[in-house]
Amino acid sequence: MQINNKVISQVTNFKYLGIELDAQLNWENHYNTVTNKMNQRVHLINRYKHCLSAKWLQVITYGIVLSVLDYCYPIWWNLSSIKYNKLDKILVRAAKNILPPIHMNNRNKYYIFEKLNWLTSAERYEHTSLTYVYKHIMYKTSVANVLTEFYIKIPEKSLHTRKSS
Repeated sequence: MQINNKVISQVTNFKYLGIELDAQLNWENHYNTVTNKMNQRVHLINRYKHCLSAKWLQVITYGIVLSVLDYCYPIWWNLSSIKYNKLDKILVRAAKNILPPIHMNNRNKYYIFEKLNWLTSAERYEHTSLTYVYKHIMYKTSVANVLTEFYIKIPEKSLHTRKSS
């Protein structure tokens, strides 16, 4: 393929600003990359948790695990509940590094997340997406104008009105 007489090579995957893009835009490669990074980092924290207080474990977990999950989260608008559950399992493993064993007797993820004041991965996605839209509407950016025009304005007259006989 050529654009302006320059040869452009066609690839199936491409990494741009930390996001794995593929030809189908299904985000499967990006999802796998994110889950692998999160798993590696939870494992790393687990190796050194005996050297740190619960407060520092929480700070480090936010910094190197949850930040990976939250980066560009709105692109995952079509994740299945199975994939959200896989992300939640990684978050529960991260929580095990922070919470005392007494709290880990209860395997309910909602109980564990409540103790840390965390949201589930699906709730994080929803919160991030709604915050994004809210900021654009409140600060009247071009995205807000597009959303407002698309969703709120209703034309006064239909383009295809019938003439009465």
